[in-house]
Amino acid sequence: MRSPFPRPSEAERRLAVQVLLHGPITRAELAERLDRSAASITRLAKPLVASGVLIECEPVIHGRARPQVPLDVDPDRAHVLGVNVATRLVTCTLTDLRGNPIESRRFETGSTSPREVVDAVTAALPTTVRVDAIGIGLGGNTSDARTVERAHLLGWHDVRLADLVEEHTGIPAIIGNDVECLTFGESWFGAARDRSDFNVVTVGSGIGFCAVRSGTLVRGRDAGRVLGTLKLTDVDGTTLPGAQFLENLALVDLFQQAGGRPGVGAGQILRLDGAGDPAAVQACTTRARRLGVLVATAAAFTLPTVTLVAGEGAATAQRHREAMLTGMASVRPHGLDLPQVVVLEHDRNRWSRGAAVLGIRALLGLEDDSPTTLHDEPMLRREG
Repeated sequence: MRSPFPRPSEAERRLAVQVLLHGPITRAELAERLDRSAASITRLAKPLVASGVLIECEPVIHGRARPQVPLDVDPDRAHVLGVNVATRLVTCTLTDLRGNPIESRRFETGSTSPREVVDAVTAALPTTVRVDAIGIGLGGNTSDARTVERAHLLGWHDVRLADLVEEHTGIPAIIGNDVECLTFGESWFGAARDRSDFNVVTVGSGIGFCAVRSGTLVRGRDAGRVLGTLKLTDVDGTTLPGAQFLENLALVDLFQQAGGRPGVGAGQILRLDGAGDPAAVQACTTRARRLGVLVATAAAFTLPTVTLVAGEGAATAQRHREAMLTGMASVRPHGLDLPQVVVLEHDRNRWSRGAAVLGIRALLGLEDDSPTTLHDEPMLRREG
């Protein structure tokens, strides 16, 4: 067994994460961020430097003050393969320890069978660098980070995906919900990296939601699973469950109600919207307005500093932003500022990088709060 890192203590993990996210950073800056004494930071950093988790940079001199030796991480110390599983599409992104993409590959699968997903992951493994962990995100739920208990769009129930991947690759694997993975990626290395309180809303074949508070993802058994049945009301008085209000099938219905021809799917409607097709524009404008209703409704209860909007349906919010703002205003008291929104361009590589961040978190010991074997049989170790 060879380990890229030893198992750190809780305090050491917090220190390592701060260096990962903000390094190079001095011990004095770390003391301020972690509300600890300089002596405590020096004590915590010593074993991390000795083991290679952290590295010391060239001293920095400010005026006549004592030279400061910033701490950093070596991004090439570990590599993680992030995998996003969608319906008949597997996207894999290899990253370094800092989430920097090295290479990405996409595999169209003939079915949604777990075996085809495992085959795609195996084919994506690089031959030039060692992969220390595999993080997998998909539209489903898991309570142990190893078994997909339910993934409706994939037709999966109780699939031990982590075991299957490990059996075929020999590399430790961890699985998570795809929206949570996206949230981790944006929190650490993306659009919300300087935010400690934000929401993520995703729209596509389903509706996803995550909330981060004080830098921590708010997790719960029912997270995101009730949005499909939660009733929402549009500006025109239409009241529907979330699934019929916003998801891709709802967009198809809106398109046909606007006079669009039958048999056109959600993806094609989005393309027609970009081309100025009247029925598509009308349908996507309505969807953007309804998305605004959902964003503002969630913000009313969770009070984020910003909401990230992502997924296939994010394009409607980008093209019809005024409609989205109208929907947001419909659930806000007159005169109250609208919540800040950042729309992310839909890119499956962004989602797979988020899955890689799940793997990075596991390497650092941050995903050991569930009954997994990540640290009883540490994910940091594998045959070498």
